Parts: sequence; structure tokens; C-alpha cells
Amino acid sequence: MSRSLIFTLIAIVLLISNCYAAYPVRADVARVPGVEAGDWAKYAASINYTTNDPNPPLTLSQLQDIEYFKINILSVIGTNVTYETVMHFRNGTEMTLHASIDVASGEMDFGAFSGFGPVIAANLTAGDKVYLNQFAPPLNTTQMGTYAGSQREVNCLYVSQNSTYPYSTQQLYFEYDLCWDRSSGVFVAINETLILIDSSKGYMTFININFIITETNIWNPTSTVAAQVFIAPRVINLKSNGKWILALIELPTGYRAKDVDLASITMNGTIPAAGKAIITARRWLLVKFDRSKVSSYILSNAHIETKLTIITLTIIGKLQNGSIFQGSDKIVAFGHPTKITDPCDIDGDFVIGPKDFDCLLAAYGSTLDKPKWNPNADINSDDKVGPADFALLSANFGRQCP
Repeated sequence: MSRSLIFTLIAIVLLISNCYAAYPVRADVARVPGVEAGDWAKYAASINYTTNDPNPPLTLSQLQDIEYFKINILSVIGTNVTYETVMHFRNGTEMTLHASIDVASGEMDFGAFSGFGPVIAANLTAGDKVYLNQFAPPLNTTQMGTYAGSQREVNCLYVSQNSTYPYSTQQLYFEYDLCWDRSSGVFVAINETLILIDSSKGYMTFININFIITETNIWNPTSTVAAQVFIAPRVINLKSNGKWILALIELPTGYRAKDVDLASITMNGTIPAAGKAIITARRWLLVKFDRSKVSSYILSNAHIETKLTIITLTIIGKLQNGSIFQGSDKIVAFGHPTKITDPCDIDGDFVIGPKDFDCLLAAYGSTLDKPKWNPNADINSDDKVGPADFALLSANFGRQCP
């Protein structure tokens, strides 16, 4: 096993762990494992690393060479889960690590307590703590998503922090988005970003680690029933005080509207249907969504300017036989300020400096359909905020705008 890889992983974990806030501990939710010995999950890996620092504070070593990895559950005793992680490298070699975690307390096999881990208790929900210790934050959302070929209810955690070292121009920014399958507690996706900046010199070291589940024996892939969806109104003014957005759903031949689990219907996996649904015909169903929630979602997840912008809205729900139905429609939205003039002057103060780094960090990782999108931070106009934008900002650091 490579010592440098292990030290790199430990360094990343410690950098993030040292930035934790203390969260109050509540013991009001039963904590039981949702996995059993023999369960496994396989994940695709995407790891990006860039730096313009001649002496970078952190390097990735072998971590960049991981092609995929697999988690095998070895044993479950009480609330303690022992597992192995098998990392498969692009050159065909593999590395295996053994560990354990208590899904109730978050205690690991070497006695320390974790704020998050690859397995959590089953059937938690938004607002519950990941583990029952002071370092574990509460889950932010419980929502639907497609993972390993199936629509799954997942618990998600979103954490970000921007820290400046005392008496220093060095700045650490990290954010991580993690989602766990609700019924089993096994993690299904992680997107972790770590950025170290020396704002006095314009140096930046960027690390992004993305894992998503692709295969598992914990659940079987399910077929998705294609539905036709019509959204009204067709044009949405995001500044309007209107009350409802309507969705007319047509199921394919052979399916009945009365077989739909009405409580399962969501828009884009996050916005629940409001009030009672109306069955208008054998295969037709009319549902409504809170307009303010839809507008907030669009503003947070899409690139909206004062010009008309096409948005795709997707309706997802379950049938009583366990099948998932899904259908999408395109509407037009408008009503958001336009981008400012100088590409690198993100905050508009006519100086390209530390405040612009802060704005870029706040929007980092966002795209047209993701949270925290800020068109001002998309310096190279490629519809995403990432390493290329940091490189441009670093190259122009200290410049005064005309």
C-alpha cells in the first residue's frame, strides 16, 4: 500500500475536519444499519487537480489514478459496520483498505469520531444528524434521485466553509455534497472540493473529487415509465406573485392515474406537489406546485437573465406497483439581472482582488442547472464555474479595471 496515498487521504480529511463547527447532539431517532454482510456498491471516480503554485501545499499522488472503487460490507454487529474499500487504478492494480464505523455514534475503528462516512443509519430524514456526535452536521434534504439504475429516496448533506489563516494571506475553502440511500444508508454520491489560495500572490491549488454509485446488489435497477407532461403557465416571470404552477400528466396506455402514489410526486426531485391531485381521465392527472418554490428553484439552479430562457422541468412519481414514472416539459422563464461588464471583476468594484476570489469560491462547481450559479463567476463563459475560471482570475489578479 502506498504511504503517500494514505497520507494524502488523511491530509484532506484533517483539513476538512478541523473546520467543523460543533453541532448539538440529539438522540431522538433510532439508529440501525440498513446494510448486511455481503452487500456491495461500485462507484465511478472523477478526480481533478490543478495548481499554479510552484510549491503547492497539497498534492494528490496516486489519488488521480483511481478508475473506480468498490465498498464491500464484511460484517454488521449491532450498530457497527465493518467494510473494505477496494480502489482500482488505471494501470490495473488495486489497493484494499479495511475500516469500520458505528452508524449510531460515528465512532471509527481507531477510536475517533467522524462527522460523515460511507455508511449511515437507515431511514433517517432531513433534519436528523448524520451521526450522534458533536462533529456530525444535520442532513439538509431528503429527495428523489436516480442512482445505479433506480429511482431512490436519498438523504443529502451540503457543507461549505471559507477560512482565512490568522496573520496570513492564505485562505482555505472547502465544500462537499454527499448523498446516502435512505433505506440502506450506503452513500450514493459525493462531490468534494478543496481550494487553497494565497491571495497576495494569486496562487491557487484546486482539488475536486467526485464519486457516484454505478452498480450495487442492494437494489435492482427499475424500469421507468415514460409519461407526457404539460406545464402551465408556459412563460414564468420569476418576479411574479402568482400562486401555482400546474402540471398535467398523461400516463402511457396500460397505466391508470388512480394507481399513482400521489405523495411521491415531485418536480425535479425536490419540490413536492401541493394540495390534492385531480384525476381528469383514466390516464390523466393534474397536480399543482407552489409557484414561489418553483421560482426559487429555477433561480438557484439555472442561468436566468432578463432575456427569455428555456428551462426543463421534470415530474417524477411512483406507481403502486413500485414502478417510477417520469416526464419533462420545457417552459420559458425570465426576470434576473444580467452579467456585469469586466469578466474578471466579479464583484463589480473595479479591482480584481481577494473579494473576487470570495465570489468565485461561493459559486464554484455550479453550472446552469446547479445550485449557487452566478453568471458573473463564469469568467470564460463556458456555462460552468471551475478551474479555468480560477486560472483566469489568478492571471489577472491585482489588475484595475478600466
